[in-house]
Amino acid sequence: MDILENCSILCGVAASDEECLITVMNDRLAEERSQHSIPMLYKGHVWSVIESEPILPWIAAGIAEIEKASGAWLIAGWGGQVLVIDDGACRREAMLRRDSLPVSIIRSVSTIGGAIYAAGMSRQVYERTDEHGWHEMDGNMASDSGEIGVGFNAIDGFNRKEIYAAGIAGELWCYDGTIWRKVDTPVNIHLHCICCAADGVVYIGGRTGILIAGRQDRWDVLDIGIDATVWDVRWFGGVLYLIVDDGIYRYVGGAAQRVGAVICEGDFLNFSSSGNRMWAFGSKKIVCYDGSTWSERSTEMLGDDVDERMIGFFNT
Repeated sequence: MDILENCSILCGVAASDEECLITVMNDRLAEERSQHSIPMLYKGHVWSVIESEPILPWIAAGIAEIEKASGAWLIAGWGGQVLVIDDGACRREAMLRRDSLPVSIIRSVSTIGGAIYAAGMSRQVYERTDEHGWHEMDGNMASDSGEIGVGFNAIDGFNRKEIYAAGIAGELWCYDGTIWRKVDTPVNIHLHCICCAADGVVYIGGRTGILIAGRQDRWDVLDIGIDATVWDVRWFGGVLYLIVDDGIYRYVGGAAQRVGAVICEGDFLNFSSSGNRMWAFGSKKIVCYDGSTWSERSTEMLGDDVDERMIGFFNT
């Protein structure tokens, strides 16, 4: 049974060369606006659900690996819900605020310097340093106006004293370990992704083929030669890779060049890298790159491994 025949991936993260965690949503239920997410673990070339939490009653916004714990992941929901999966055991957490603001829509989670950060609408940012929970860290920039057009789509950092959050209408803020400050950028369109790369440069992608590069207060617009939305950026093997509307590209020689493998064409969502491989998660497929060859991961689930509670989700 192909788990993506009637379901689509929401997001994914790699844990090793041959291990990843994804969340999927049933296509029909998605059309009916039924909020749910199904965590799926790929390990030893076998897919399985999380037995104690096979179906989450909320939509997953992102997944992060918990660096200090082997085999531990964190799934964050749109409404600030959190599921921690640690060696098969699960526990629930939640992003809560100490002020009067409600938790806004969470759009991105990222592991930075051993801590996990979440960012979303109303310029809200949360930090989780350990199992004792979350706290908001956006006091000087969080918006209480309720405006829809204010907020972040992505967060990343070099360390816990240099973090960047980007989002609606070209907004970019930088955190220095104490306070956030707004950074002027040369664009005013929606930004969707950030990569704090190993070459010491921050790359930020967005609508209409926008890719800006810089750090702190110096930013330049890079002409990638296409006008499709840049959904994700990832530095791997000394090269910057891009996910755009029609597939995977790499940025070399001052332009975006389509990756040659046919399997890299189509609708992709996000990158993740671990060990010696970079993974790209699409709504209907998963591909891996080892530095020389792209390969597709099977999404077939053996009949004996299908949890009876999930048959309705995978078959309709």
